[in-house]
Amino acid sequence: MDDSGLIAARNQYARLAVASLPKMNIALTEYRSRIRTLDDDCRAFHLRCIFMTQPSLWREDLDSEARTLLCCSVLGHRTSPSGWASHVSAPYGKPSIKDSEAMMSAYNDVLLETCTERKIECIDLAAAIPKTTEMFYDDFHFTEIGSMRVASTVADYLSRAPLSEGK
Repeated sequence: MDDSGLIAARNQYARLAVASLPKMNIALTEYRSRIRTLDDDCRAFHLRCIFMTQPSLWREDLDSEARTLLCCSVLGHRTSPSGWASHVSAPYGKPSIKDSEAMMSAYNDVLLETCTERKIECIDLAAAIPKTTEMFYDDFHFTEIGSMRVASTVADYLSRAPLSEGK
């Protein structure tokens, strides 16, 4: 998204009323299924599969300046079965920051649980990347410094867990 698109998205987000999250049960079940399918496919092709949790800026104690950077978590009931919307589809609201944080945490928990149960490699980026404006330029997109932190975290993981024989 270019700067004008980002500014428009932030302005739209700021005008939206806070609305309740849609039920997450179906979305989280589908997500777990997709993780398993990707793992099955990687195993079938003898590929190393490494998942990563998704860090975000969302935290309840964000100051007002950091809140002006938010733009990505919007809701729209006519755009998809799950209720999520893109900025071009006239969303009807946005979740609270607390709900956005809880939603991301739920997805990350499903990933970590599924990776543990199936013995899939997983890097917990959400735990490794601080929820600061130094790391994020919006809800979950990284600044240059944030990108370097991600790269360093992945490189550290790979140096401790090199590719084993037979993979």
